[in-house]
Amino acid sequence: MTVKPITTPLGHSLPPHTPHALTVHLPGWDTFIRLRDGDQEIGKQLRSMYPRFSPLSCVKELGIRLLTHLSFAYPESGISPTTHGCLPFTTPDAFSLAAAHCISHHRADEHRYSDSDVSKVVFRVVEFWGVRLYLVIYPLPKAKGIMGVWTNPGIGISTRLAEWTATGSDFISGTPIKEDIPEPTYLPESDAHEKLRERIVALCQRIPRDVELASRLTTKDVFLYTTGMAAVFRLQEALFKAAGRRGPVVALGAVFHSTFHLFEELEGTTTTKGEEEEVEGFKHFGECEDSEKVMDQLEEYAKGLKQKGRKVGYVFVEFPSNPLLVSVDLGRLRKIADDYDFPVVVDDTVGSFCNLDVLPVADVVVSSLTKTFSGYADVMAGSVLLSPSSRYYSLLSSTLTTTHHNALSPPDAAHLLSNSSSYLARSKTHNLNAQKLASLLHAYSTTHQSPRVISRVLYPSIPSTTSSTTGTAYYQQYMRSGTAPAPTGPPYDEMEGNDSFTPGFGCLLSIDFPSKRVAKAFYDHLHVHQGPHLGAHLTITLPFNDLLWGAEERERKYHAGYGAVPEQVRVSVGLEEWEELREVFEEALKYAEEEAVKEAAC
Repeated sequence: MTVKPITTPLGHSLPPHTPHALTVHLPGWDTFIRLRDGDQEIGKQLRSMYPRFSPLSCVKELGIRLLTHLSFAYPESGISPTTHGCLPFTTPDAFSLAAAHCISHHRADEHRYSDSDVSKVVFRVVEFWGVRLYLVIYPLPKAKGIMGVWTNPGIGISTRLAEWTATGSDFISGTPIKEDIPEPTYLPESDAHEKLRERIVALCQRIPRDVELASRLTTKDVFLYTTGMAAVFRLQEALFKAAGRRGPVVALGAVFHSTFHLFEELEGTTTTKGEEEEVEGFKHFGECEDSEKVMDQLEEYAKGLKQKGRKVGYVFVEFPSNPLLVSVDLGRLRKIADDYDFPVVVDDTVGSFCNLDVLPVADVVVSSLTKTFSGYADVMAGSVLLSPSSRYYSLLSSTLTTTHHNALSPPDAAHLLSNSSSYLARSKTHNLNAQKLASLLHAYSTTHQSPRVISRVLYPSIPSTTSSTTGTAYYQQYMRSGTAPAPTGPPYDEMEGNDSFTPGFGCLLSIDFPSKRVAKAFYDHLHVHQGPHLGAHLTITLPFNDLLWGAEERERKYHAGYGAVPEQVRVSVGLEEWEELREVFEEALKYAEEEAVKEAAC
């Protein structure tokens, strides 16, 4: 078989393209680095991008339309689409978040807003068919200083909501932030919202680790959000509100970069980029491959806080982590949390709840439904699931029930419901393809050591070569049974693949190379789509760490210190035929080996 090159143009989404696509194809390692470093030539070619990174498509078009209208309605404001950008939200707290974000000491000096800059930020409220939007309008040259309020909390409007507003508008007068702000309308729920909650509950009750606990789950324990990051952000607000106090947020291991940045923004985090001192805001234990060691460190930290009359606010951990695929000892974590009285939040996005049941050890499970649950990279959503066995259940349930307001549009909910009907069938293929690929690459790494081409392969089924503790065993402790009979009847009859699904290790793996030269040779000859996102129908690769942490030396060194090295390639394995994937990756390995030989000869 001849390996076929990818024909998707640079800057376009994975096929099939829609106005709601979440992906972008940027072939070549250096293309991403140029984009990271602000190369305008790359930026001009973008026709698609993950919508939470920056308003594009329908959201950008809506912003231009709003700015055009406002430039005529309020000519004295100086607003125009050529000089300003527009970030639309459904909640008024976006105003205070934006105002705080742009002047925060966490902004780089060149991006932080001065008093003069702040005076140029405009807040307006508009209404479309009874739905109010809250607009943060900013000068385009200062975009980098304010865009994080769109990216990290994940509460901006979706492309489908923006598309719906194109049917017409009725503008309310502009509203400065210091005056009374009109109350939010939020969005109506549809039947699809309740059916999504029912599906999530049913999946969590499908062959659970704890039958009695799973049987107590109801749809009232599921809260839906516009994105996975919105779920993390709103959950954090609820945790702080419910606790009536603020202790440090502790993150274990690699966490998604937007989550990491969200935690960095916490008040009291006096130093950033992983070099925290004793702070009230955020504490990060990066190295988690030796789970026993990090649990000892966490216990000592919690003990030290207790001696000072303080507590951990909550612990956040991805299981397994993105992109390092580390699985920590959740049982030990649960015991420490019980001993020192703090909640445990587990993000199961990478493993996904069809494969894993972490509810017996988590107080809260948060998931990005954008990934494998949706599966087609064309709709965003997130969920929060409360464990009925948690000592914090009553307090959190009451708080979230009071504070949660629907921001997931009915068209998004309907599309997600449709996509997720094939979740089990797709996940079976993801599991099989990814495990086969991980095994192939791992075998290659053991037989090609002179010169070394692959340093190691990171995947939950492959035991660590650098630690005495095994994340594989910890992962397997929380896998759903693959031998128990599948449940039948509604709602399982609506789930494609329910009768044949076998839990596995997920779609994500990472490959460490001995040098960036070898990594680039592999990556630049790997004929799959290249871009951000995971859990899609097609395979996608990304130089994740070099892209996200490689721009600043201090940041790069910190994250590399716990394994997020720049010589790593992240792979989200898709639904292609296995033989096709095998040949594509074996072809790229030939180029990596050639480069390794050249490098060894130098």
